[in-house]
Amino acid sequence: MTLCADQEFSKDIFLWLGVIVLAAIVLGVIALVLRRVLMGEQAAPQIGFTLADLRRLHEDGELSDEEFAQAKGRMLAQGRAMLDDAEGEDSPDAMVGPEQPVDDSGFGEEPPGPDSPASR
Repeated sequence: MTLCADQEFSKDIFLWLGVIVLAAIVLGVIALVLRRVLMGEQAAPQIGFTLADLRRLHEDGELSDEEFAQAKGRMLAQGRAMLDDAEGEDSPDAMVGPEQPVDDSGFGEEPPGPDSPASR
């Protein structure tokens, strides 16, 4: 092979490599568009039931005013309870259980020795 033939061969390789990369990109975009069209807006998993869901049910007439107020109150109470539990776990008092009282009255003092009045 001559130098000119090697350059032609290299051009052909780069041309087909570019075609393959371009085809992969186009197919990826088509797959994403088809996924969104076929799965709709529900493609992302939803976690739990939110106040927005509750509001939508009320607006659609699936919940009466009384049912909406009760469900909203329960949901807010559960949220507050979870928040209180999370804050309670972070507090220093929560680190010590009720069966382990904290005695910091002698903190930093040496224990009594054999000649101290407390040991007699």
